[in-house]
Amino acid sequence: MRFEIERDPVRIANIQTALADRHEQMMQARGAVLRYETPSLPNAFPQLSRILEGSPYRTQFSDIYYHIQSEDGRIERLIPAAEYYKFVFCAVADKRYALELGLVRIRELEHWIQRYYHEIRDPILRGAQPSYRVVDQVYSLKSELGNILFVTRGALDTIATLFHFLYGPRSCQFTSFAAFMKYLDEGRADGTDPDPGMREHIAQQLGWFRTLHEYRDYVTHFGSIDITFYEPQEGVVRAYLQDALEVYDVVAPVLSGLDYFCEFVDGHFAARITAASLQSVS
Repeated sequence: MRFEIERDPVRIANIQTALADRHEQMMQARGAVLRYETPSLPNAFPQLSRILEGSPYRTQFSDIYYHIQSEDGRIERLIPAAEYYKFVFCAVADKRYALELGLVRIRELEHWIQRYYHEIRDPILRGAQPSYRVVDQVYSLKSELGNILFVTRGALDTIATLFHFLYGPRSCQFTSFAAFMKYLDEGRADGTDPDPGMREHIAQQLGWFRTLHEYRDYVTHFGSIDITFYEPQEGVVRAYLQDALEVYDVVAPVLSGLDYFCEFVDGHFAARITAASLQSVS
């Protein structure tokens, strides 16, 4: 997926025309769009939303667009940089809600497996209710864990794409959160340290993400998700991910960790933008 900054007005106009033509063809071929209701999702960045709306800060991006395009061209968006924060805020809210639903589902599946284990402890029931009954729930648990790994990484990557806008038009552009963390580390090593406050927050508060990142990289590049069950004491079932950490210990901090990071980003950049605006006025 390409994520590029567009400044050439001719190229911007050509992309806009091509997208409009494709949209018209699609509408003619597919018929009417069917609407469906979506939940009202909370804004994870209330301070930035309030400060940026109508702010002169956005004017420095008035001639800049972000062009998002898949390699095959099937997915393509051209978004004014001055409006991109709204796009990201909606995407983060959507992914946060998906995480919330996924975490609830994981707990439900763990409880189901716990109850089922108690049912088959009786030897008579073991014969009447063979263990294959639990297979679908175990694979559902794997599926939900995969969703958590993917969506959490995606939420942070989405936030990272906004940093060019939040740091200013002359700043670096990022398409992944891992690339942003590397940028901060390299800056500290060479003495420039572009954002000490952000770097310190990530180092101290995002341990949950580094754990999730390791699991996600293993599952993406090497093996499938592996779930192992143990009985530390009679009647108690514990589920382990990759036979290393309990499933609950891996996923429990995700939602609160993401919320806390969004809260930090919201306050951190609201303060930076406010301070920059005051300096420009003076």
